Amino acid sequence: DLGYSPLHEAAIRNFSSIATLLIQAGANIEATNPYSLHTALNYTAENDSPEVTRLLIAAGANLDSQDQYGETSLHNASEKDHLLVAELLVNAGANLYAKDHENLIACDFAQTNEMRNIVCPNINVQDELGNTILHRTIVEDSDTMAISELLYQGADPNIQNNDGNTALHLAALSNDHEVVSVLELFGTLDLNIQNNDGNTALHLAALSNDLEVVSVLRGLGLGTLDLNIQNNEGNTACDLSNSHVIRNHTCPNNSSLMLDFLKKTKNIFIKSL
Repeated sequence: DLGYSPLHEAAIRNFSSIATLLIQAGANIEATNPYSLHTALNYTAENDSPEVTRLLIAAGANLDSQDQYGETSLHNASEKDHLLVAELLVNAGANLYAKDHENLIACDFAQTNEMRNIVCPNINVQDELGNTILHRTIVEDSDTMAISELLYQGADPNIQNNDGNTALHLAALSNDHEVVSVLELFGTLDLNIQNNDGNTALHLAALSNDLEVVSVLRGLGLGTLDLNIQNNEGNTACDLSNSHVIRNHTCPNNSSLMLDFLKKTKNIFIKSL
């Protein structure tokens, strides 16, 4: 016994005529699989069954019931890129902000621009930690293609979360120079935003002794990167640098020595993406 009810089976196979008969006969549309906690609506979303989805919505199915992972039908449809089912659910009033057990909303599962247009009402919406989908994508997988798509769709890289960190801060914390370069390619990136500790992305990169991120920040920020910013403890990025090579990039007195080199190498990181 795999825990499927007859209505579950009809939902999985998009057998609308059988589903109609079962619903008319009084089948429990909210019955869950004891193993996965999937309802019939979860199965229609997971298996791309739009006709049965319509029937269940018309019958008053709970649009936001959650399975064992806390995922709703909209999570399932978004993850599988089932556009029509997702559209039916959203138009019927599915909660776009429902979170699974990992605090992810359906928008976080969207892999295509078409799906994001359906399930992401505001690409810059912030969760209870102040993170946007751009913040979460950088932390979770640092996928430069996904990050590029989000930026293309209007994700704001300068939004700060509850810790004051922007997408650039998180890229620096992740020691990912490629993400730093991608962030610069789209929109107006502010390199000098300070988080709640007063640290800029350059402070964080210097603190972790990450020469690649420091070099990219210096190369991209010629003329705009402020090397004199102090954090809450009065330290500049130079003060936090623990190697001679890093100090060559972060200390104002050394910046003129690096200027010609950085101008020549500014595009190397971008071309390597």
